[in-house]
Amino acid sequence: MSAQSCNCDPTTVNPSEHFFVKGKVHTFIALNLHDFVRRNSRKDFERLRGSHVFARAVREIAPGSHFAEDRNEAETIKRGHEFQVFRGHLKDDWLYPTHRLVKENAPPPGDPSVVKEWDNYEFGIRLSRAGFLEVKLTRVLQGDGENITVLLKKLMEMGHRDEKGIQPKSVQVKLALYCADWFVRSIPNLIRVIENKNANPTDIYLEPIGQSPDELPYRQRYTTLFLREIVCRKCGCRIDAEKLRTDYGKTLAAILEGVLVENENGELTLPDMDEETVRFEDLASWTDDLCIFAPERALIYFPQKNIYLSGQTGPDAVNYEQYWECINRGIEHTIVIRSALQNIEYYTTRDLDEVPMLTQKVVDGTVTDEDKDDISHMAQAVANTFSLLPLLRDVLVPSSSYRASYAVNKFEYLNNVLHLKDIEAHVERNVDELVSFVQFFSSMELQDELNKNEATINRIGIVIALIAVMVAGPSFLADYHEYAVNAHRIPAWTEMPLFLVITAFSIALVLYLRLKKPRRKFPARKFDVPHHPPE
Repeated sequence: MSAQSCNCDPTTVNPSEHFFVKGKVHTFIALNLHDFVRRNSRKDFERLRGSHVFARAVREIAPGSHFAEDRNEAETIKRGHEFQVFRGHLKDDWLYPTHRLVKENAPPPGDPSVVKEWDNYEFGIRLSRAGFLEVKLTRVLQGDGENITVLLKKLMEMGHRDEKGIQPKSVQVKLALYCADWFVRSIPNLIRVIENKNANPTDIYLEPIGQSPDELPYRQRYTTLFLREIVCRKCGCRIDAEKLRTDYGKTLAAILEGVLVENENGELTLPDMDEETVRFEDLASWTDDLCIFAPERALIYFPQKNIYLSGQTGPDAVNYEQYWECINRGIEHTIVIRSALQNIEYYTTRDLDEVPMLTQKVVDGTVTDEDKDDISHMAQAVANTFSLLPLLRDVLVPSSSYRASYAVNKFEYLNNVLHLKDIEAHVERNVDELVSFVQFFSSMELQDELNKNEATINRIGIVIALIAVMVAGPSFLADYHEYAVNAHRIPAWTEMPLFLVITAFSIALVLYLRLKKPRRKFPARKFDVPHHPPE
C-alpha cells in the first residue's frame, strides 16, 4: 500500500459520488471493409481477404495528409515483441500500422450531435488482414479526473438522446464512420493484389459510404477503461488495487456491467450488485494492478512505476503503462478475430436457412436457373471460408500468438469470456452442413446428367431397332414365303399379318426396355428432406 492510499471505511464511501478516475478510455470499433468495397469488386474481396497476397497489399497502404502514422502505436507493437508479449508472426502478419487522424487537416463532422464529441476523442485507424477497418477512439480523462458515474453516462451516450429518449445511431459509431470515410478518401481507391507473377493483378475498388449510410456496416465494439488512478474524493487519496478487490468488488462489477440506475432523488448511481453476481477474475500478476475482462468491456488499472521486463532491448527501466498498452493492443486484435468469426457465422447461418427449401426443389426436380446461381454463390462462399477459417483458427490459439505466460493466460481467459470457441464450433458446423448440401446438389446434378444421357441413348436405340426391323422385314417375308407358302402350302395372305404382329411385338419390347424410368438414387448426406407435421 502506498503512503497516500485511501484508508476510508468502505461503509462510509459512496463510489457513485466519491470515485474519480484518471487515465483514458479506448473504444475500439471494427467495421467490415466489405461495405466500403464497390459491388463489382466484392466477390474478389471475399475471395482474397485474409490471404497472404491480400495481407501484403493491405499492409503497404498509407493514407494522405489527413492522417499521420501513429508512432506510439508503432512503439507498442515493437515493445510488445521485445517484452515477449507478441510472437514474431503475430507482429508481422496481423498487427498493422495505425494512422492517427490529424484533426487540423480534417473538418469536423456536420452532424450537431457528433460535433459535441469531436474534441473529446483522439482517432486512430488501420486496415486489417481479416478485411476490417479498425477504428480506435481514445478519450483522455483530463485534469483531476472524472466522476465514475459521469464517465459511464458519457460512454452510454445518454447526453445525446432526444426528447423522446430515442437514439437511432450511436455517436461513437458515427464518429468511427466519419473517421473511416476520411481514411477511405485519403488512400488510393483500389487495393491491387498480385496473386501470381504471371497473371494480371486483381484490383479491389474502395468507395466511402458517408457518415449516415442507409445500412450500417457489420461492426463490433469493445471498451477498455485504461486507468492509472482511482481517487477517493472523500479523503483525496488513491485507492489501491488490493482495496478495490477486497472492499469494492461490487463496485468493480457494476462498472464492468456499465449500467446506471436512478435513485429516489433523480440522481444516477451505480447499481447495488448482488454478491452472487460478483464473479470476475483478476488476470493481473501483481497485487497493485487489475486486469478484468468482461464481454463488452475491460478494466485495466495500474500504478505509475518503472519496471524491467524480460526481452527489453534498452538498459533502462520502462514505464509500466507501456506493458499494458501491449496488452490492450492484443485485446483489439482478439476483437477483430471475433468479428471475422461472427461475420462468417452470420452469413453461413443465413445460407443454411435457404437449404431446406433448395433441398426440396432438388428432390422434386424443380430447380430453376436462379436457384442454381444461389447454390453457386453458396459454394463460392464456402470456398472463401475455407481460405480464411484456418488462419483465424491458428491465430486464436494464445500460445501460438503470445509468448510470455502472463500474456498467454490473459488471452486464454479473454477467449473464454468472448466465447470464441463456441463461435468457432458453430461456424464449423455451419460449414459442414453447407458442404454436405453442395455435395448433395452436385451428385444430383450428375445423376440427372447421367439420366439425360441414358435417355438419349435409349432414343437412339429405338431408332436403330426400327431401322433393323425395316431392313430385316423383306428378308423375313421372302424366307417365310419360301418355307411356309411354297413348302407347307400355308395361305399367302398370312404373310403380312404375321409380319405386323412380330413388328408390333418387337417395338413394344424395345419401348418397354428402353423407356422404363430408372429409380432415382439419393446419395448419403448429413441431413434429410424436412418432413412437414401432419395437419
